[in-house]
Amino acid sequence: NRIELDFKVDPETNLNPRYSAKSLIVGSSNELAYAAAEAVTSKPGEAYNPLFIYGGVGLGKTHLLQATGNHILKHSSKATVVYTTTEDFTNQVIEAIQHQKMEQFRNRYRRVDVLIIDDIQFLANKERTQEEFFHTFNALYEARKQIIISSDRPPQELQLEDRLISRFERGMIADVGTPDYETRLAILSEKAAEYHLFMDRSVLAFIAEHATRNVRELEGVLMQAVALYELEQRMPTVKSIADIMRKLNKDPHEKEEIVGFDTPMKKAPTFQEVMEAVSSYYSVSVQDMIGISRVRQTLIPRQVAMFLGQKHLRMSYVRLGEFFGNRDHTTVMNAVKKIGEEVQNDSQLLREVRALEQEIGVV
Repeated sequence: NRIELDFKVDPETNLNPRYSAKSLIVGSSNELAYAAAEAVTSKPGEAYNPLFIYGGVGLGKTHLLQATGNHILKHSSKATVVYTTTEDFTNQVIEAIQHQKMEQFRNRYRRVDVLIIDDIQFLANKERTQEEFFHTFNALYEARKQIIISSDRPPQELQLEDRLISRFERGMIADVGTPDYETRLAILSEKAAEYHLFMDRSVLAFIAEHATRNVRELEGVLMQAVALYELEQRMPTVKSIADIMRKLNKDPHEKEEIVGFDTPMKKAPTFQEVMEAVSSYYSVSVQDMIGISRVRQTLIPRQVAMFLGQKHLRMSYVRLGEFFGNRDHTTVMNAVKKIGEEVQNDSQLLREVRALEQEIGVV
């Protein structure tokens, strides 16, 4: 039951269809860059030219660049779009010089409608390639063709010729930062769904809490989880994810410790365990809680289970609704809100909820 995603890079554009605007998670760390890229897709060569996007390694710059190129192609099939890394661009310059094919090289890059070049910082100390890119840039810019560039640092920090830097600074400069917790969790949920790997929310939350460096780190942990599922046909747990992250964290000088790596870790409960605890505490069957009965001895346990699932496992209202017989998410939302308000005023209900929280190990 191997999970596979089949995406083929277009040899003409070098674009990978797996990178789309739809699959891009937007948060405070990348919203400016995303908005600028979106504007470019509407009016290539007019809105922001060049568009210069910078940020650290593994933060999603390539995804954004490729998604922008794919979006332009999707809405303008006649547009000529080429994506290249700076390394490939450099190698093509060298090859063209060696085989006396500079004219063909220039025709390829100077007749496009959109040129996307990744990791421009690698042009440093490559004088001939800088010269070639400078003239390519000018030809495209004067023809009002769109240029999109990425780098790991802002233009003024690049070790490139001043004339190139000044041209980069003509357009829009936007940074991509480290995603916050909410964005990391959203990225994980989206990526896991791509692989049809529907892990418990608490497992995703654990990864999001501890894999904080960049998007690439998140994806690395997730791919290990996918491999675990393929090999053992069991859903990853917080414990198995902690084991994975311990193995990936090989730097002996790493200062940040991850809870559970070298110390006993409290296992986060699954929602099944929450349901069983509530069932036992209130002496009502799990089946009755999932059912349609609205008698008080069934209704309160059902609502308390929803409350605990949302509060401590960060489960969505939609997913909770699915657990409880495909109830509408607004029904779940109202139940969670009701219990949340009642524990403020009902001391008996508060004691019941606290006892259950201790039972499932979340306090």
